[in-house]
Amino acid sequence: TPASAALRLFISDVSPNVGRVLLVGNSWTESGITWNTAPSVTGAPELATFVPSSTGWIDIPLDASKLPSGGTYSVAVLNGGTNSTKFDSREGLNASQLVVQSP
Repeated sequence: TPASAALRLFISDVSPNVGRVLLVGNSWTESGITWNTAPSVTGAPELATFVPSSTGWIDIPLDASKLPSGGTYSVAVLNGGTNSTKFDSREGLNASQLVVQSP
């Protein structure tokens, strides 16, 4: 189990809604994922909640005790309500990062 983990995202547009980070399955590929084939978030362990306050970088501490030891991690970032926060993607200038500290 990692000592700590954080999801580092770049927020380009803020909403007042609470966001959630969930651990999801790895049964997807970047070139093959669509809305219909995305991993299910139903019953997925919640790693964090957050409320963005401004644009720019945000480090969201994750509940490292819910991360499996070693391997690949996939997460879903959800934002409640109809006014969603917008994050840069890998194709943008500020790609998301998963920062993991080993024990």
